[in-house]
Amino acid sequence: ALRNLPATKAYSQAGRQSSCPAERAPGITKPVQPLPSIKPMKPTAGSALPISAANRGSSAMMFYLLKIIVIWLLLEMAAMVNGAVRDKVIAPVIDQAIALPLSGVSLWFDMTLAFEYLVGHYMLAKSWHNIHDGFNPRGGNLFLMVLLVTAAAPW
Repeated sequence: ALRNLPATKAYSQAGRQSSCPAERAPGITKPVQPLPSIKPMKPTAGSALPISAANRGSSAMMFYLLKIIVIWLLLEMAAMVNGAVRDKVIAPVIDQAIALPLSGVSLWFDMTLAFEYLVGHYMLAKSWHNIHDGFNPRGGNLFLMVLLVTAAAPW
């Protein structure tokens, strides 16, 4: 179908006459202006080089990697504290077979509550009292029940 187009002067984006049948469409009779090229900026005295797209990508990747490492370290510290509390406080009182899953559920419960309170206060700008009311079943909020049912679900 493209081979049967009428012969018109068609130009490529570089401004040359095109030999491509797809570019010889009716109505295209003047050259298409090429896109302006973007030249890299040269530093002036006392100025820093702009961050290129490649550097911006690698610095974003470094930020995410650092964030992952910090979160991992915090989780590791929480797990070590949890293990120490289990070994020194819980295991001497109850059987080790019960202490291990109990400490795991306790760690999950504590981390969930810490997440809810910290995100609610620092990211959503809620007051501590407002967040605390979210866990009060007397006020009709059942989130505490959801946590307790989820914690007991494996048994």
